[in-house]
Amino acid sequence: MEKDLRTITHVDWIDFLKVIATLLVIIGHCTYYNIQSPYGGINLLDNNCGASLSSKLINYLIGFIYTFHMPLFMAISGMCFFLSQQKRKQSFPYLVKSKWKRLLIPFLGVSIFYSIPLKWLSGYWNNSADTLHDILFGRLFLLGNTHLWYVFSLFWIFIIFYFIESFNLFKHKWIWGLLLLLSWLGRYMEASGMGFLGFAPTMEHLLYFSVGFYAFNWINKNEVRSVRFYLSSLAGLFIFYLIFVKCQPLFPQATSTAKYPIITLLALLGGSNIIGLSKRLSKKMRSYKFITLLKNNTYELYLYSDPLNYVLIACLPYFVSECFLESNVTAIFLFLIRFIFTATGALLVALLLKRIFKRK
Repeated sequence: MEKDLRTITHVDWIDFLKVIATLLVIIGHCTYYNIQSPYGGINLLDNNCGASLSSKLINYLIGFIYTFHMPLFMAISGMCFFLSQQKRKQSFPYLVKSKWKRLLIPFLGVSIFYSIPLKWLSGYWNNSADTLHDILFGRLFLLGNTHLWYVFSLFWIFIIFYFIESFNLFKHKWIWGLLLLLSWLGRYMEASGMGFLGFAPTMEHLLYFSVGFYAFNWINKNEVRSVRFYLSSLAGLFIFYLIFVKCQPLFPQATSTAKYPIITLLALLGGSNIIGLSKRLSKKMRSYKFITLLKNNTYELYLYSDPLNYVLIACLPYFVSECFLESNVTAIFLFLIRFIFTATGALLVALLLKRIFKRK
């Protein structure tokens, strides 16, 4: 901790934090069975069927994870950018070139050669009047459902943040208020279907990227608490989230007004507890070979995991009834199967591609 922070270019606990954040994203993708958009979709559940207690609890848990897991991912990206800037101050052309290779090329490659074929085989566009149009605008222009919105939005965030930071605007307090308002506006635009080329989520998450960048020194120097403390804090936040969700139908006007501030609060507090938990656990688990394997493939796990969900969903009607979520056992079993299959499958795809191309 006494080491000059300007010489720090790699931090072990961030690698472990990436693993935790990636697994949370994979978990978050393991509960949907109905997805409908103007650009395709699936509809596996019968609306007349009920849901078991375990199914409801899993959905509430996933909803809670969704309040902070992508803001956490953006904050991690900000931290990593801080570390890369300590190693080498990047010029704007170098930044654009490197992020094009790191973000947009994987976005196009994974979309065209992996995600779109798997979704097509699963029947995602069976009811589309113009499949090519729906693929182009829904997938590649980000107007429909795609898990790869993150990489496209992160590309824009790097560019916007570079200029804000270059002009020293972060020394002014008003910039943080502006980023907060942009975050709420971006979330509203995304909920309204205005997600063209990832601009809405870019506005929403620029705040968290900036927090990660400027909070790294403080986070890295701060002593962490016990694992029990962070788990207890997350449990308390989860209870608060449940109360907020249950209150929305009872007090629609009040909850509508408080929705965005509360979501921001949950994002910051949830993410900070995961960071503290990761710092504590990273020292105990750094020697595990499986953790090292995951550390080396976190980006690949994110890229390749979600499309495998559609393969599973396409196969489910052959094995379960329409009201399969009415059973507690079935709901838990399918959730676990989807998590294991998508995580393991993505890891195998990553290792296979690295073996084929003999490069990371």
